[in-house]
Amino acid sequence: MEYPKKALGVMLRHNRIDQNISLRTLAQRTGISAMYLSDVENGVQRPADYTLRKLFSELALPYDPDLIWQPEFSLAPLYQAILDFRMEVRDQLAEQLNARRESLMASCHCAQFLLARWIVQVSRGENRSAETLALKASLMQMEAGLEGTDLCWYQLYLGIHEKALDEVESALHWLIQAAKSGQDEGVKALIDYHHADCLIRLHQPQSALLMNQRALDQFSHDGYFVRAIHTRIHQIDLFLNDEPAHAQALALRVRQEAEQFQCPHARLMAEERLALAALLLNQPEAALAHAQACVEVIHRPA
Repeated sequence: MEYPKKALGVMLRHNRIDQNISLRTLAQRTGISAMYLSDVENGVQRPADYTLRKLFSELALPYDPDLIWQPEFSLAPLYQAILDFRMEVRDQLAEQLNARRESLMASCHCAQFLLARWIVQVSRGENRSAETLALKASLMQMEAGLEGTDLCWYQLYLGIHEKALDEVESALHWLIQAAKSGQDEGVKALIDYHHADCLIRLHQPQSALLMNQRALDQFSHDGYFVRAIHTRIHQIDLFLNDEPAHAQALALRVRQEAEQFQCPHARLMAEERLALAALLLNQPEAALAHAQACVEVIHRPA
């Protein structure tokens, strides 16, 4: 069986570059040699399962081997829609998904195809179009044909995208269903992360904080560095108005980790929260310094 090594390598490289992570930095974080990582990205090597888990964890990508190694197409459409999606190629992606429709309809991946189409259309602003609503109705029917991990990821992504549409009650419904069908601890942590975000939107900060802490504990335990950072940022936001000093301490920790792992995106989020905390604590000079740090991060050399 010929596996899509090249397509997988391209997807990994694009996500690494999008996060401004050098090959050497990724090698240091994962304990995998830079030469071997280069071979993976160039499609020379087919990495072992435990190696892929490390890479996907560090790049904050959901990992499902059944979706990665598909012989009938280069990458599963759900992965292309979610992991390799960039605004400048969204129309091309939609065309690729349409071109694969016939082969997918005869396989067990019809639900993934429909979900990928839905994600693309929502991202293009077609949230309430007749076609998008019809796709969603078709998705509801596909749930009956899925089970186990496939069902869990399906429900999780439905919850995430309902949340993106501000359909918070519906998002919570799907996240709860995903939690019931999920077994993997990393997936449960991801569900808790988005569940906490929904509770924040519903103005339930204490419940959100408990859910958030559960996700953070699991992410930290499993080594999901990027996910842990984002979860801690959520905690900062929860504390910011009522306990700005505690929020400031958390943001300083995020900034330290972001500098240690050379993660500019996390550094920017930390500096933004530090500026807000300083304002709330009546520290105008510190707020100005953190605002200036934000500018420096944004305009950093490529």
